Amino acid sequence: MIIALPILVAFSQNLKIEANDLALNKLLIALRDNYGLNLSFDDKELSQYSITLSQEFESPDEALNFILKDLPVTYEKSGEVYLFYSKKRSPQESTMYRLAGKTVASENLESLPFTHVIINGHGGITDEFGNFNFESKKDSVFRLKISHLGYQVLDTLLNRGLNHQIKLVSALLRIDEVVVRPDPSMSQEQTGSEAGLMRLNHNIAILIPGSGDNSVFNLLRLQPGILAAGERSSDIIIWGSHTGQSQINFDGMTLFGLKNYNDNISAVNPYMAKDIRVHKGGFDATLGERVGAIVDITGIEGNKIKPGLNININNMTANILAEAPLGNNISIVGAYRQTY
Repeated sequence: MIIALPILVAFSQNLKIEANDLALNKLLIALRDNYGLNLSFDDKELSQYSITLSQEFESPDEALNFILKDLPVTYEKSGEVYLFYSKKRSPQESTMYRLAGKTVASENLESLPFTHVIINGHGGITDEFGNFNFESKKDSVFRLKISHLGYQVLDTLLNRGLNHQIKLVSALLRIDEVVVRPDPSMSQEQTGSEAGLMRLNHNIAILIPGSGDNSVFNLLRLQPGILAAGERSSDIIIWGSHTGQSQINFDGMTLFGLKNYNDNISAVNPYMAKDIRVHKGGFDATLGERVGAIVDITGIEGNKIKPGLNININNMTANILAEAPLGNNISIVGAYRQTY
């Protein structure tokens, strides 16, 4: 039974409820009839809960919160209407918005499988037939960003629906003609000036794949007719000569032991080399008595005009050279290399 004191619609007076083992649906009906409340609820669902209380409240919201605090039922207010529902299921959960469709090529409607699709910030890909499907409890309008290799990116808005056909337009990129011309100054080698003589341009070593920029001997091994003995960099074989039959000179001094440190840093720094001449055969007696070949390296003299600094860093080595004039005809040169 419900006993309540009459109050105004604005609830300027207290609201008193007394109930003894009364079904919740009947209690809400009494509140509706006595106080003009607009209520919406499932009568059968709320009839299974019994209410017993005797208390006074200042407002309907306070009363409803107290009545429902220990029950698996809650409510929300939409305008002037109180909506009651189970805590396990909200009213919005019964509404599911779904978007489904297929991506195709605009020119022939060929399906586009595995297309990248972003819908309202959620990424995914279509199946092997170009189909996609998306569901949302909040949004009935969907923003799509669709991309496929070889097609223009499509950014659009779609309403919910199950039969959308998304047409992607082919992306054709036309470029101007590209003409590749040789640069004589960037030639790797020079041959033909003398029989059996080859001159190397060590300045282009940094453009060659690999780590030849810090090893003159690695650059030599890339030339025709020259290879490292046993695929190692400890010696050089030129035109089929045996180990030790070829000679390496640097400014007239013979270099013994051509081992590279970690196969990246050799005895001769490329920054210190000015000219590299390889005599494969037919050289005169002034170059020695070797039966193999002669590699004649001429070192730089240093900058006699102004100080200079050269730095080269790659993924394996670093090379630094500094030079400065000490007078009209004297200069000092220092170089440092590091592998890591």
